[in-house]
Amino acid sequence: MSQILWQPSQARIATSNLTHFTEKLSQTTHTSFPDYQALHEWSIEHLEAFWEFFLDYTRVIYSKRHTEVLSSHRMPGARWFTGMELNYAENLLRHDTDGVAIRAFVEADQTTGRPAHVRELSFAELRTLVARCAKALAKNGITRGDRVAGYVANVPEAVVACLACASLGAVWSSASPDFGLEALCDRFGQVQPRVVFASTHYRYGGKTFSTKKVVQELKTRLPGVERVIAIPYPVDGSEAGGDVMWEDFLAEGEDAGLKFEQVPFEHPLFILFSSGTTGAPKCMVHGTGGTLLQHRKELQLHCDLKAGDRLLFFTTCGWMMWNWQLSALSLGATIYLFDGNPGHPALSAIWQVVDQNAVTHFGTSGRFLESCMKAHPPLSRAALGSFARLRTLMYTGSPLSVDGFRWVYQNIKTDLHLAGISGGTDIVSCFVLGNPNLPVRAGEIQCRGLGVDVVALDDAGEVLE
Repeated sequence: MSQILWQPSQARIATSNLTHFTEKLSQTTHTSFPDYQALHEWSIEHLEAFWEFFLDYTRVIYSKRHTEVLSSHRMPGARWFTGMELNYAENLLRHDTDGVAIRAFVEADQTTGRPAHVRELSFAELRTLVARCAKALAKNGITRGDRVAGYVANVPEAVVACLACASLGAVWSSASPDFGLEALCDRFGQVQPRVVFASTHYRYGGKTFSTKKVVQELKTRLPGVERVIAIPYPVDGSEAGGDVMWEDFLAEGEDAGLKFEQVPFEHPLFILFSSGTTGAPKCMVHGTGGTLLQHRKELQLHCDLKAGDRLLFFTTCGWMMWNWQLSALSLGATIYLFDGNPGHPALSAIWQVVDQNAVTHFGTSGRFLESCMKAHPPLSRAALGSFARLRTLMYTGSPLSVDGFRWVYQNIKTDLHLAGISGGTDIVSCFVLGNPNLPVRAGEIQCRGLGVDVVALDDAGEVLE
């Protein structure tokens, strides 16, 4: 067994969300859970009871309660929470307060060498913008089940557009603006969106790139697109290739009250895509209730995210982690958006954003951490920061070596929950991930996700322990 690099304190274990959840479950079921393995085994042996208890524990907002938790244990064909009606956006926008919902940054410009803080939205302001966008979409004929696409940078407007679609029961699909025309048509051509939100340009590696030509061609190639809304990038200037600018579009939804279309638990919420490495990208449709519950479980129990925490997961709008981090809003946490190259003009750039903004939960790829470890000249502690508020560092997308684990504890912070999380676009969530109550061992992911029966098989199909 590999070396233990971190052990949570008893105080931290006592105050974790996972401990609170386990105690409540134990009281309700009159079952003792001496360790995580016992809890996990119970969660898969009592699948319906676990997920129904978690639904109630999280206080998910719904308008109709289910009549059945799980229709069958056979796949395909199993259906969850039959009869339930709810709305994803309603659950994310439940906190109508002055607390910060979103803080957004873009990569450093050539003048200052520091990432630019471009916008901050409170939960109340986010609700107002979502209401205006939803009303404008409705005026343009968008209704339940319609597809809307985003060719968008990782900016607050993308979040607003996505949640506006969800509030109407429309289906959201997004790609980052660095996608070329053919890659975009391969994806959106299958979705056939009626409306497209498109960033006017984006910044990466110190350069600014216009999307105007791609946007103009996209509308020609996808005749079902009725309108393109141009979202101006927060820095630099560029010509727009859309039919209407963002602010003008929002003006169509003035004086709007926020309404939430109630949809079945399995109603489509997101359309994501496979990588396209073995053929054309394939659509993957994700339902409303399953997405919300899985994300809440992972963020709340496995990542120990709480109201008032600050989550920055470096991602683009073309990666499932963008959809995943959105659900943190349902917990009352602030999401930090970063657009551009996280290592420009130096690998310390995004670390400085994390440190200077007192981020509590930071997510990135294993590859980025390996790049930081191998940097020449080496990154200094002074250049990275002290990370006084950082509690959890997540990595995914690629493995992290044993040396990478050690680099984190030697150079970032000794008292830190380093959580490998691994799942896939096909489930828009995780199979294995972190656990705030367990030790971190060099080179290992801590545990299997609750309520998910995960096994690894050898070449002969036998289960590996």
